[in-house]
Amino acid sequence: MIYHKKYLRIKILLENVCKYELMGIYRPQAYLKGKKNYCTECQIELLKKPIEAGDTAVVNAVLFAPHGFGDDLKEGSLLHLQNGLNVEAKALVLEIMG
Repeated sequence: MIYHKKYLRIKILLENVCKYELMGIYRPQAYLKGKKNYCTECQIELLKKPIEAGDTAVVNAVLFAPHGFGDDLKEGSLLHLQNGLNVEAKALVLEIMG
């Protein structure tokens, strides 16, 4: 399914792979494996509890302009969350909430 909405809410299993904690309103670029030429901004609110280095957590996220992912974005997809060239986290899409 191709998503034509501007914002798409998803539930993800987030794994912090960087050496520092992720906290606050976290806004990395989201890359979908297999879609090398397209990325979009992702927003995750980690206000209550930060995610320490090496930890995982189930969180809600918002993808801005997800239409470029096309039919490849579905439950079970793997997203790489980057800040510049650094991969800070990996995320597994658990549920697409719309």
